[in-house]
Amino acid sequence: MKYGFPSMTGLAIFCPQSSNVVTKYRVNMPAPDTPVAAAEQPGPPEKKPKLDASEPGGTDEHEKDDVPDTSSKTVTGKCYMNPADATVDAVVGENGVLTGLTAGFFQHTAKGVRANVGVKSGRHYFEVQIIEWLVGSSYKTRIGVSTAEVSLYALHDERTVGFESDGRFVCQGSATMPNTPGKARPSFTKGDTVGLLLNLQADGESANTVSLFKNGVRATPPMPLPDCIRGKVLFPTVVYKCATVRVNLGPSPLTNLPFTVRMVGAAKESDVSMSSLKTGGAPEAVVPVGLPNSGVLDWVDAWMTKNTGAVEVSSRSILNWLEVSGLTVRRSGGSAERPIFQVSGAPSDHASLGLADGKAQRQLLQAASLQQKSVVVLEISENLRKQWRTELLSTVGPSYKTTAVVVAGEPSEEIKERARDVIRKRKRAEFDRMVAARRVQKTREKAARQHKRKLEKLREEKINQAKEQAAKLAAEKKAAAAKRAAAAAAAAGGETAPAEEEVVAEPVAAPAAAKPDVESEEEADEPDPEFKDDTDYSKIKLQHRDVPDVAPTAIEHAYREFSWPDSSEGFSKIEHAWGDANVASQCMEDLVLERKKLEKRKVAVNKWFKDKVKEWNEAINDWKRIQKTKSATPNDSELGVGEPDIWSVEDVKDTGSGLPLFKSFQAEDWALLNLRFEMHAMIHAFRQEVGEDHPGIHPETFVHYYTTFFGKGFSYQMYGQDNLEDIARLLGDTLSADDDTGCLLLGHPDETPLETFIKLTEEARRDRLARIEAGDETAKLKMNFSAGKGLGKGWMGKGAALTQGATGLRSVPYRAPVVAKSFGKGR
Repeated sequence: MKYGFPSMTGLAIFCPQSSNVVTKYRVNMPAPDTPVAAAEQPGPPEKKPKLDASEPGGTDEHEKDDVPDTSSKTVTGKCYMNPADATVDAVVGENGVLTGLTAGFFQHTAKGVRANVGVKSGRHYFEVQIIEWLVGSSYKTRIGVSTAEVSLYALHDERTVGFESDGRFVCQGSATMPNTPGKARPSFTKGDTVGLLLNLQADGESANTVSLFKNGVRATPPMPLPDCIRGKVLFPTVVYKCATVRVNLGPSPLTNLPFTVRMVGAAKESDVSMSSLKTGGAPEAVVPVGLPNSGVLDWVDAWMTKNTGAVEVSSRSILNWLEVSGLTVRRSGGSAERPIFQVSGAPSDHASLGLADGKAQRQLLQAASLQQKSVVVLEISENLRKQWRTELLSTVGPSYKTTAVVVAGEPSEEIKERARDVIRKRKRAEFDRMVAARRVQKTREKAARQHKRKLEKLREEKINQAKEQAAKLAAEKKAAAAKRAAAAAAAAGGETAPAEEEVVAEPVAAPAAAKPDVESEEEADEPDPEFKDDTDYSKIKLQHRDVPDVAPTAIEHAYREFSWPDSSEGFSKIEHAWGDANVASQCMEDLVLERKKLEKRKVAVNKWFKDKVKEWNEAINDWKRIQKTKSATPNDSELGVGEPDIWSVEDVKDTGSGLPLFKSFQAEDWALLNLRFEMHAMIHAFRQEVGEDHPGIHPETFVHYYTTFFGKGFSYQMYGQDNLEDIARLLGDTLSADDDTGCLLLGHPDETPLETFIKLTEEARRDRLARIEAGDETAKLKMNFSAGKGLGKGWMGKGAALTQGATGLRSVPYRAPVVAKSFGKGR
């Protein structure tokens, strides 16, 4: 499997315009240490006088002009968008023109490029000019800053901030619309020039903020930087999709600003830090070789954190990239290596993604080779195959330094701590969500209580007012009545009516004292609960993942080809991540043993087995015929009286009294007798076919091999049991399980006389009846012969019925829309 890669020399990028005219941009990769000539920089724009906010076209900008400083050394001519610090599909051209690859799944991915200069102090500015957007595509552009360790394939990392082309402000993994009262939505489109003002000054009202400017005019207020990136070096970062943009780092802006500011490309050397990522040198191709579910993914995650400019070639990295690029990815199982997924926002047949046939992985590897980027190829099961590793080395080409890393054994402390840190963060996030929900609930309850108290207070006030008014009216009526009585008395006696006295209302009982506001006492806000984590982190070694590294069926089909890399394969070097060669060898031996136990092999039903089954069928039919003709009705109450010694009987058909040893057998005894022979014959025939080095029949493969040898299904419920362990306990005189492997063991040689199984069954019957007579209810059998219906007549009866739902033999696999596949030959 070889792939030819075109040279980057003279690479041309074709960008369709909205007018359907194809324009050709010639793109060259600038050398990392080649300064950009001053003549190539855009000239300073014409200086326009600043206007006051009260004048037409004025501004409310409060930023101060930079104080000129000509004494400090600057990085003028040394700044550029770094092709070594870019996504694999991004192409950096002359004068800061950024475009990208659009074939295959690259048409759906967001490209990202970071500058080679990061700002650590001061106030600086840079611009992005939108040259074109592809009409009819889901285009987007983001202008922002990020720390050097942030992967450009992880656009929602909390250590990156910026402004999207739809106007949203991206911060700490979420996007929100800035509050811009009286202004239009801060979005930008084709033809606009947007600028980012990064203010890392120590003081001032705009310190530690970023602001967006559109065509020289402020579009958003200063947006604060999150605490996690304050005090760190921040690199200008541009993300674009289905677009061609031009980045201007300086030394002069493309548009006029209402104040003077230093461009990133003209920053003082003391205010910036240069990136350590540079083009040139031999890239590295890393092939991690590790057993499934043993920490390969954890090791790759840690390696990618240390190598942010490298590319992970895997299905999971492509899906994650598509997801952060704006597509909706719905995962529905599978494995980390071969996820089952659906993607919305892409063609419905997923043909252009190329994950269904491995084209996307090949395309990603080819693009990385074109740009000479280091890669880590994460194909867990394939990397364990020598043939695949040989093909892979021929694919990456001679320019790569190839390293095979054996990941086996006890994980390093770094890996363990990373796994523990993931759990800590998840638990803390869950706790914070719980506290936030609790606060919202308490706020609602508090507001409801306050509203209830307010209503009660208003009700009490109205009641008191009514009482006062009623008392006043009663007093007035009483005074009027007294006056009338006095006047009448005076008229009757001829006396002058007395002068009116001041009417004094009878005192009204004082209203009950208002209830004190107990909000500060009884209903004071309870403090938030303290975060407690009682997890025993000493037992955590690897991250927990929702899906296995590799599907069990894939391991079952390929584990015999698994091997560790050796010096003959052509790797530049072979490293062991955690252990040594001895540890790796032991891990491989353990895997092979485990897979042999669980593997459902295709074994032949040999002649020995067929002859034994034929002999058994003839014998058991003869015994049943003899029981019907010679045996009297068994009487269990006379157990032990006149019963012959089982193991001294020479002929089970006649114990000396004319009666057979099996005279008292019932249906359950015949069923258990038959099961004893079946276990005996099956396990011996299996050993003859697979060899003595095989661990044996495992409980998970028992039904498969039983069906293979007898051509019928098996029901545990027929024998009143739940699993194979119970069956082994029931047939303890014939069957047992290995303590280490759990596989079935037999206690009788292959040529054991068939009469021995009659004696074993009779001995078990007598023991069972004795226990029942002694009051042991657990000794009773709970056979359910109806559970055995529909299981088939066996291979001699032809046509086993293996679709009975009760037996668990029928399995309908879930059919997913797309399953990601390897990009190897014939896999």
